[in-house]
Amino acid sequence: MSRTYIPTISVTAEMTRKITAALQPAYEIRAILTETVLPPERVELGTRLAEIWAADPLTEEEHALLNNRDRTPHEPMSLDE
Repeated sequence: MSRTYIPTISVTAEMTRKITAALQPAYEIRAILTETVLPPERVELGTRLAEIWAADPLTEEEHALLNNRDRTPHEPMSLDE
């Protein structure tokens, strides 16, 4: 009968500590790159559009054009020849 090695909690904790220490530089580099590419002060598109629309709201004519468009569903595309 062969014996199966089951690591003890202290061995598992030590392995986890070593893996975490080895990966720490990668986590730090990723955090730096993320902060550089996605700075916290970035303005998201929806926020910017809301600011534009609040500063220059739609006229009655533009509002009527948007609300009076044809809303009937389109004919489904046929895949037959």
